[in-house]
Amino acid sequence: MKILILAEGQLGDLLLLTPAVRSLRNGHPDARITVLIFHRHRAPLTGGTESGRLSHAGRTQTGGLAHAGRTQPGRSAHAGGTQAGRSAHAGGTPGFTGPPDLVTPADGSGTSAVMTLHPCVDEVLEVDRPRLRALHGLGRLRGELSVLKAIRARRFDTVLCTFPEDRFAVLAFLSGASVRVGQKQQSLSWLLNRRPSIDKKMMGVREYYCALAESAGGIVESRQTEFRIPASADAAALQRLSEAGVHEAGWVAVHPGASGDYKIWPPERFAALLAGLQRHRIRAVLLGGTGDGEILEAIRRAMSNPVPVIRTGTDVALLGALLRRSALCITNDSGPRHLAVAVQSPSLALFRQFHGIEWKIYPESAECATMTGTQSCSACPPSACLDRTPGGEQYGAVCLRQLGAEEVLGRALDMIAGVRHSF
Repeated sequence: MKILILAEGQLGDLLLLTPAVRSLRNGHPDARITVLIFHRHRAPLTGGTESGRLSHAGRTQTGGLAHAGRTQPGRSAHAGGTQAGRSAHAGGTPGFTGPPDLVTPADGSGTSAVMTLHPCVDEVLEVDRPRLRALHGLGRLRGELSVLKAIRARRFDTVLCTFPEDRFAVLAFLSGASVRVGQKQQSLSWLLNRRPSIDKKMMGVREYYCALAESAGGIVESRQTEFRIPASADAAALQRLSEAGVHEAGWVAVHPGASGDYKIWPPERFAALLAGLQRHRIRAVLLGGTGDGEILEAIRRAMSNPVPVIRTGTDVALLGALLRRSALCITNDSGPRHLAVAVQSPSLALFRQFHGIEWKIYPESAECATMTGTQSCSACPPSACLDRTPGGEQYGAVCLRQLGAEEVLGRALDMIAGVRHSF
């Protein structure tokens, strides 16, 4: 049996998909599972295009952990490698003249590491969607056909559409798979034949993925997200911490990036939070990816006393290894927040209002908490957040700005004390 999962490439989405992938392996122990990732952005993990560089501890790592071709324990085929009896080319069949490299084996760099390192996944492919969208006319048609040919060449039995997108439904229908899974409430649901009546905004993204997997025969035994950290990444994390002058345990990771400026707590608040941690003699380290240079620089300018900054580039494994070694990770509503939970590091996330069901995901606890403004917001309707920032401001929706630095500091100190007490 061959199963294809059509997935979005954002870090949080892929991490929240990991329990569903595990459930498919539970339900189909002998299946070959392929994940085809459609990237919205090729480089940044959190922020947008980087517009500057920040002096930081250590060097930005440019090499990924090449793992798509690594044979999984107990598996006969490896992710991204040549499958016996199949073409080694992910871009289509011989003789096809369209752009062959729009679908390529994942090399384990960027967010694809979530799946290339997952023990239940046999093959990971990537679609360069921005490049596909840049094509026009006949070139665009050839590009779309190259994606379809790559799918059809693998002769999948089951295709699981993780988002209610028209492209996913069409690809599932044209794939030739006998089982095509996707939510019922979408415009092209008639192209699918297993259509659970579910909505991620009503049940949360992780539960949504698990429900889709169950419709494909998955058996959900645990909803814990996961990310496997290679020993090489852990060693690199220790080296980067040493280069930053951080040798003690109990330090706090602060990752201020997010996929949109409206989701980012203002830099002067982050600076005040870091200053508060310094007053309490708690070492803090700023972390950031390829797209976070601007917010990191804004925080640096707002601080009187600098803190170490470690840039992780697009290396998710390195970021995961750093988060796992921290006593607490403070983030916005972002992919690094989900990575902290996946590596079982204590997490404090700062949220806008009315996003609790879809993205808070995890039960509130002493080691996994969220903070949200509670006041009514004049910028938005009574029961919705329109992600509006105040006039003249770049960062932080109005409701996110209701969270003060001292309030967040107090919650962080309580969580740190609880972590230390647990030891």
